[in-house]
Amino acid sequence: MRIEDVVNLAIIEAPKKRGLIKKVAIMSTKIKIFISFISVCLIIGCGVSRTNFPKDKSISYRATIERGQFLFTFPKDSFAFTHREELMKECQNALDFDMKILKLDTVPYLIRVHYYNSRGDLSKYMIGTWSGVAEHWKNSIYLVQGEKVKAPTKHEMMHLLAGKLWGFPIAGCEWMNEGLATYAANNCNGFNLEQIYSYYLDRKMLIDMDSLSSSFFKHDDMIAYHQAGYIMQWLLEHYGLDKIKHLWQSGFDKFENIYGIPYRKVELDIEAYLRKKYPTPPDINWETFKIQCR
Repeated sequence: MRIEDVVNLAIIEAPKKRGLIKKVAIMSTKIKIFISFISVCLIIGCGVSRTNFPKDKSISYRATIERGQFLFTFPKDSFAFTHREELMKECQNALDFDMKILKLDTVPYLIRVHYYNSRGDLSKYMIGTWSGVAEHWKNSIYLVQGEKVKAPTKHEMMHLLAGKLWGFPIAGCEWMNEGLATYAANNCNGFNLEQIYSYYLDRKMLIDMDSLSSSFFKHDDMIAYHQAGYIMQWLLEHYGLDKIKHLWQSGFDKFENIYGIPYRKVELDIEAYLRKKYPTPPDINWETFKIQCR
C-alpha cells in the first residue's frame, strides 16, 4: 500500500462527529502524516503532492490528488477513487493525444479533473444531465465515471485545450467545437467516425450542413456529433489545422473564402471516398447504437 493510500484510508475511516479535543488530536495527527508524506515525496520523487477530503455540496467527502499536470478530485468510496491510478493515467494519455492533434508542445497550466458517480450527481453542479463538461476558463473538466459509465475523457480534454487555445467558436460553428472533441475520441460502440458517417450516408441520415451549422443542438446528438466529428477529421487530414482555426474564429459562412472551394465540394469528396472504401456500409444496429456510446 502506498503512502497516499494510508493517508486516504486514515481520513476516510475517521468518524465524522467528534468532540473538540478529539478533532484537534486528529488534525494534529493528519498534519504529522502530511509532513512525513511530503518528506518521503522529496526523497523518492513521489508524483502525488497532496491528498485531502474537503466536503462538497452533497455533504460527502472528496479525495484530492495532485499529480503532474493535474489536480484530481474523486468521490469517497467510489468506483472512480478505487480505479484512480487507471483514470489518472487515462487523463495523461488523453492530454498527450489531444495535444498532438492541436500541435501543442506544452500546456502551461494546471488542469483540474473532477469525477462524479453519476449524471445526477454532476447535474447538481451543471445544468443538464451530461456525462462530461469542460470549463476552459476554469482549466477544469467534470467527468462521470462509474462501473457502467465510461468518462468521455478525450472529448472533454479536447474542449478544454481548444477553448484555451482559440476561445469559444463563433456562432454557427458549435458543430466544430463538438466535432473536434468527438474526433478526439473517435469511437462509439466499437465503430470509428469514418464507419459511422458511411452508415449515415448510406441510410440518408446525414443532416443538411446549413442546418447543422445554424442549429446544431436541435438535432439528434448521435447523428449531429458523429457527422460533425468526421467532417472535422476530414478537414484536418486534408487541409490542416490553420484553416480549422480560421474557420473556428470566422464562421461557417466564410468557408469558401478560407478553403478556396465551396463546402459542397468537400461533401462530394467525402461521399466518393467512403462509397469506394465501404461498398457495403458497416453493419450498425441503429436501435441499440442510438441509445448512447458505451
